[in-house]
Amino acid sequence: LLHGGSFDSPETAEYARQHGLRYMPYVCSRTVTTAEIARSPQLKGAVVLKANGTEFLAYDNPVRRYGSLYQPAWPEYVRERTRKVWDLPDVAAIFYDNAFFAGEDHNPATVAAWKQWAQARGIDAAEDMPSVRNSPLAAAARAFTADSLTDYHRMLQQLALIHI
Repeated sequence: LLHGGSFDSPETAEYARQHGLRYMPYVCSRTVTTAEIARSPQLKGAVVLKANGTEFLAYDNPVRRYGSLYQPAWPEYVRERTRKVWDLPDVAAIFYDNAFFAGEDHNPATVAAWKQWAQARGIDAAEDMPSVRNSPLAAAARAFTADSLTDYHRMLQQLALIHI
Protein backbone atom coordinates (compact mmCIF):
# COMPACT_ATOMS: atom_id res chain seq x y z
CA LEU A 1 0.00 0.00 0.00
CA LEU A 2 1.14 3.52 -0.81
CA HIS A 3 0.45 5.60 2.30
CA GLY A 4 -0.34 9.24 1.78
CA GLY A 5 0.37 11.24 -1.33
CA SER A 6 -1.67 10.53 -4.41
CA PHE A 7 -1.33 9.28 -7.95
CA ASP A 8 -0.96 12.10 -10.44
CA SER A 9 -3.39 10.60 -12.95
CA PRO A 10 -5.72 7.68 -13.56
CA GLU A 11 -3.06 6.27 -15.87
CA THR A 12 -0.45 6.26 -13.13
CA ALA A 13 -2.96 4.68 -10.76
CA GLU A 14 -3.70 1.96 -13.31
CA TYR A 15 0.02 1.29 -13.87
CA ALA A 16 0.57 1.05 -10.10
CA ARG A 17 -2.46 -1.22 -9.70
CA GLN A 18 -1.20 -3.53 -12.45
CA HIS A 19 2.07 -3.81 -10.55
CA GLY A 20 0.44 -4.56 -7.20
CA LEU A 21 0.58 -1.13 -5.59
CA ARG A 22 -2.56 0.09 -3.83
CA TYR A 23 -3.25 3.59 -2.62
CA MET A 24 -4.10 4.26 1.05
CA PRO A 25 -4.72 7.99 1.51
CA TYR A 26 -4.47 9.76 4.82
CA VAL A 27 -7.44 11.36 6.57
CA CYS A 28 -6.77 13.19 9.79
CA SER A 29 -9.63 12.01 11.97
CA ARG A 30 -9.15 14.26 15.00
CA THR A 31 -7.16 17.36 14.08
CA VAL A 32 -7.79 20.43 11.97
CA THR A 33 -5.73 23.51 11.20
CA THR A 34 -6.76 27.07 11.90
CA ALA A 35 -6.64 27.68 8.12
CA GLU A 36 -9.19 24.87 7.61
CA ILE A 37 -11.37 26.38 10.35
CA ALA A 38 -11.20 29.76 8.60
CA ARG A 39 -12.39 28.10 5.35
CA SER A 40 -15.11 26.12 7.17
CA PRO A 41 -16.58 28.45 9.82
CA GLN A 42 -18.92 25.72 11.14
CA LEU A 43 -15.81 24.16 12.69
CA LYS A 44 -15.12 27.17 14.94
CA GLY A 45 -17.27 25.78 17.74
CA ALA A 46 -16.45 22.15 16.95
CA VAL A 47 -13.05 21.95 18.62
CA VAL A 48 -11.88 20.52 21.93
CA LEU A 49 -11.91 23.08 24.71
CA LYS A 50 -9.94 23.30 27.92
CA ALA A 51 -11.70 23.76 31.26
CA ASN A 52 -11.12 27.53 30.98
CA GLY A 53 -12.90 27.62 27.59
CA THR A 54 -9.83 28.14 25.43
CA GLU A 55 -9.06 25.91 22.48
CA PHE A 56 -6.79 22.94 23.11
CA LEU A 57 -3.73 23.03 20.85
CA ALA A 58 -3.17 19.72 19.09
CA TYR A 59 0.42 18.60 19.69
CA ASP A 60 1.13 22.04 21.20
CA ASN A 61 1.05 23.39 17.65
CA PRO A 62 -0.48 26.89 17.55
CA VAL A 63 -2.19 26.20 14.20
CA ARG A 64 -3.70 22.78 15.00
CA ARG A 65 -6.80 21.91 17.03
CA TYR A 66 -8.57 18.69 17.96
CA GLY A 67 -12.10 18.15 16.69
CA SER A 68 -14.79 17.67 19.32
CA LEU A 69 -16.60 14.37 18.70
CA TYR A 70 -19.96 15.57 20.02
CA GLN A 71 -20.25 18.69 17.91
CA PRO A 72 -22.13 17.53 14.77
CA ALA A 73 -19.97 19.68 12.50
CA TRP A 74 -16.83 17.70 13.40
CA PRO A 75 -17.89 14.15 12.41
CA GLU A 76 -19.56 15.56 9.29
CA TYR A 77 -16.32 17.31 8.35
CA VAL A 78 -14.38 14.05 8.69
CA ARG A 79 -17.04 12.20 6.70
CA GLU A 80 -16.63 14.81 3.95
CA ARG A 81 -12.84 14.41 4.05
CA THR A 82 -13.38 10.67 3.67
CA ARG A 83 -15.78 11.04 0.75
CA LYS A 84 -13.25 13.24 -1.07
CA VAL A 85 -10.42 10.72 -0.82
CA TRP A 86 -12.64 7.84 -1.94
CA ASP A 87 -12.98 9.73 -5.24
CA LEU A 88 -9.22 9.61 -5.86
CA PRO A 89 -7.95 7.01 -8.34
CA ASP A 90 -7.56 3.43 -7.08
CA VAL A 91 -8.13 3.92 -3.35
CA ALA A 92 -7.80 0.58 -1.54
CA ALA A 93 -8.04 1.78 2.07
CA ILE A 94 -7.96 4.92 4.19
CA PHE A 95 -5.51 5.60 7.00
CA TYR A 96 -7.22 7.57 9.78
CA ASP A 97 -4.45 9.38 11.62
CA ASN A 98 -4.53 11.15 14.98
CA ALA A 99 -7.29 8.85 16.16
CA PHE A 100 -6.87 9.38 19.89
CA PHE A 101 -6.92 12.46 22.09
CA ALA A 102 -5.92 11.59 25.65
CA GLY A 103 -7.36 14.61 27.42
CA GLU A 104 -10.79 15.75 28.44
CA ASP A 105 -12.97 17.90 26.21
CA HIS A 106 -14.88 20.71 27.90
CA ASN A 107 -16.86 21.59 24.80
CA PRO A 108 -20.49 22.01 25.97
CA ALA A 109 -21.72 19.22 23.66
CA THR A 110 -19.17 16.80 25.12
CA VAL A 111 -20.03 17.81 28.69
CA ALA A 112 -23.72 17.16 27.95
CA ALA A 113 -22.87 13.76 26.43
CA TRP A 114 -20.70 12.92 29.45
CA LYS A 115 -23.55 13.74 31.84
CA GLN A 116 -25.99 11.59 29.87
CA TRP A 117 -23.46 8.71 29.69
CA ALA A 118 -22.72 8.93 33.42
CA GLN A 119 -26.40 9.14 34.42
CA ALA A 120 -27.20 6.05 32.31
CA ARG A 121 -24.60 4.18 34.38
CA GLY A 122 -25.70 5.47 37.76
CA ILE A 123 -22.70 7.76 38.13
CA ASP A 124 -23.16 11.14 39.79
CA ALA A 125 -21.66 13.30 37.03
CA ALA A 126 -19.72 16.42 37.89
CA GLU A 127 -20.81 19.80 36.61
CA ASP A 128 -18.09 19.60 33.95
CA MET A 129 -16.07 16.90 32.26
CA PRO A 130 -13.83 15.35 34.95
CA SER A 131 -10.12 14.93 34.48
CA VAL A 132 -9.13 11.62 32.91
CA ARG A 133 -5.99 11.67 35.06
CA ASN A 134 -6.58 12.92 38.57
CA SER A 135 -10.19 13.13 39.59
CA PRO A 136 -12.35 10.72 41.58
CA LEU A 137 -14.19 10.09 38.31
CA ALA A 138 -11.04 9.54 36.21
CA ALA A 139 -11.81 5.88 35.49
CA ALA A 140 -15.34 6.74 34.41
CA ALA A 141 -14.05 9.63 32.28
CA ARG A 142 -11.62 7.26 30.55
CA ALA A 143 -14.44 4.75 29.95
CA PHE A 144 -16.57 7.54 28.46
CA THR A 145 -13.67 8.52 26.21
CA ALA A 146 -13.18 4.89 25.12
CA ASP A 147 -16.89 4.50 24.36
CA SER A 148 -16.91 7.82 22.49
CA LEU A 149 -13.95 6.84 20.34
CA THR A 150 -15.40 3.39 19.68
CA ASP A 151 -18.67 4.92 18.49
CA TYR A 152 -16.85 7.52 16.38
CA HIS A 153 -14.60 5.00 14.65
CA ARG A 154 -17.51 2.62 14.15
CA MET A 155 -19.24 5.46 12.29
CA LEU A 156 -16.13 5.90 10.11
CA GLN A 157 -15.98 2.16 9.50
CA GLN A 158 -19.62 2.12 8.39
CA LEU A 159 -18.90 5.01 6.03
CA ALA A 160 -15.96 3.10 4.57
CA LEU A 161 -18.03 -0.06 4.11
CA ILE A 162 -20.37 1.86 1.81
CA HIS A 163 -17.46 2.19 -0.63
CA ILE A 164 -16.44 -1.45 -0.70
